[in-house]
Parts: sequence; C-alpha cells; structure tokens
Amino acid sequence: MKNFQIMMVLLVLSAIARADDNASLVKAIKARNTSQISIVLAQGEVINAQDYLGWTPMYYAVIDGGTDVIMLLLEKGADINARNKDGSTPLYPAVSLGKQNIAEFLIEKGADVNATNNDKWTPLLWAEYSSNENIAMLLVLNGADVNAKNNDGLTPLHLAAKLGSKGLVELLMAHNANVNAMDKEKGQTPLHFAVKEGKQDVVEPLLARGADINAKDLESLTPLILALYQKILRSPTY
Repeated sequence: MKNFQIMMVLLVLSAIARADDNASLVKAIKARNTSQISIVLAQGEVINAQDYLGWTPMYYAVIDGGTDVIMLLLEKGADINARNKDGSTPLYPAVSLGKQNIAEFLIEKGADVNATNNDKWTPLLWAEYSSNENIAMLLVLNGADVNAKNNDGLTPLHLAAKLGSKGLVELLMAHNANVNAMDKEKGQTPLHFAVKEGKQDVVEPLLARGADINAKDLESLTPLILALYQKILRSPTY
C-alpha cells in the first residue's frame, strides 16, 4: 500500500512537472519564437506532452503559430495526428478557424483528412458546418470521405444543404456524395434538410442530381410534404 501511495505521488509530481514544461513551450509557441522553442525542447520538454484538455504543443501551434513553428515541431518529432480528449486532431482547429494555409500545410505533411473524433465528426464535416467552401474543397481534393457520417448519421451534404450553401452542395455531389443518405434522428435526407430550412438555392441542384422528393423519413414525411407545410406556414393569414 505504501509503495502504491509513493508511486501515485510520483505520478502526480511528474504530471505537474510536465504541465509546467508544457506551459513554457506553449508560451514560446504563442510568441512564435522558434529560437525559444528549440531551447525549451533542448531542456527535455516532451514534444507530445498533453495538457488537461489533451492538447499537445502542436494544437497551440496550429491556433497561434505559423507554418514555421509547425515545421519546427514536426522536425522535433511532434505527432501531426495526436488526438485530444474529444478525439480531435490538430487539423480540426485549422479547419474550424478557417486557417486554410495551415490546413493545407498539415495535409501536405501527412495529416489524416478522415480522422474522426469521439462523435465521429471528420474535418470535412467541420468544414461544412463552418460553411468554408475553400477548405472543404481542399479536403475533398485530398481524399476526404464525402459520405462520412457522424454519430447522428449526418453527412457533409446534410450540413451543406441545411446551411443552404449551393457551392458546397455542388462540390460534394460532383464527388459522388449520396444525395439520399438518411440521418439517424429522423431518417431525413439532405433534401429534407434543405426544404425544412427553406433553402431553395440548394433544393434545385439536389433534385437535379437525383434526390428523392418522395423519400419518407421516420414519421413518413417526404420533402414534398414538408415543402407544402412550409408553403402553408409562410402564407399570409387574414
């Protein structure tokens, strides 16, 4: 028992030490001071040490640093696909923050474009959710799965249709996105989503690509029925 307690104390002290070291490295990264980064690492800093969020120095480099900082960390052995506590990799913040040059650099250096987090979101799903057409195209052209589903059964096309992003919808369909994929919650297709949100600009492209206007969801509602509901709800009352 005594040995176990001693071991636990040593583990806690070690974790605190790593956290302090990580703070020094993160500070240098945020300052984009490559010389200081090298000095800190030379003092024994663990390049892939994680903080309480599971973030490694690479995460902070993506958010606050530049490609020179990222390159230095990679040269020192940083894991470009390290996952934080929610399962996200460094590519996720690059995508969600719209850092296209960083995202492109990470992909060139081996970032996994299809890495899923704990909720089965992919970088492409985040790009669609953020309505970032340029980054979405970057991901698709580098092998991102256009039919990947998260835990809710949502595909990138569901999100693009819901947001009414015609450019993203057309991009995904041009790369063989399934126009009749159904989500888990209601069994609805991208066309259901577009109609519900009144996104007429994407309804027409979806139909042109074969979206089923009579596809029934779990409540037996079709996009056509939803369209009629929308028309009734938006009609003036007297």
